Amino acid sequence: MPVNSSTPRNSRTEERLLIALVALLVCLVLLMIAGGGFLYFQIRSDKQVTLPPGMVSHRTPDQTQDVPLSGEEIQVFFLSPADMKLVGEPRRIHDSKTLVERATRALEALLTGPETADLLATIPDQSRLHAVYHDPEARLLYVDFAATFYRNLPGHSLAEWAAIYSVVNTLCSLTEEIQAVVFLEDGKPLSSSPGNWNWDQAFQPDKAWVRYSTPGDEQAVEQEQP
Repeated sequence: MPVNSSTPRNSRTEERLLIALVALLVCLVLLMIAGGGFLYFQIRSDKQVTLPPGMVSHRTPDQTQDVPLSGEEIQVFFLSPADMKLVGEPRRIHDSKTLVERATRALEALLTGPETADLLATIPDQSRLHAVYHDPEARLLYVDFAATFYRNLPGHSLAEWAAIYSVVNTLCSLTEEIQAVVFLEDGKPLSSSPGNWNWDQAFQPDKAWVRYSTPGDEQAVEQEQP
């Protein structure tokens, strides 16, 4: 009587099909999980840069609830070409009765450029500041620049780093009520990166390459962190 060899072969074929089907289902589940995580990250990112209601703005000083601040000497950060560090240049600001006004005055000083010959400006020419917003609960400061600020960036990483952190370090050095800075373009969160850095985040101060004095000061104090 002849032996039917088709049955074992059919069984092996069915096993292979079953294994392939299970592998396909596992891949689909993993893709769904990854996609959900990506969407969750995107939602969280959007929330980080969405303007919260009731923020304090320099455009509406009558609505501000900041503690009044007196004019004083502040540090405005520019780039030193000698060691590629940010250097705090002392500036005195006036008529700054609130935190938001004080931050605006500090940014205006930054936009005018350094008074020290050995320092370089970090903000592109023709940059214009629209407004400054403060979220007291999150201790965030939103800085709204015109599109020309981002469009005129030189296009290399060092210049972007200097532009970002000259703003962030200047503002965060004003008070502990500012822990991070978010950049806006014409009143909206940045839809895409204008250069090499990811601008769609809240930036905390970078103290790794900062010198808190002008180049001619013999008592310069450098703060370097690993």
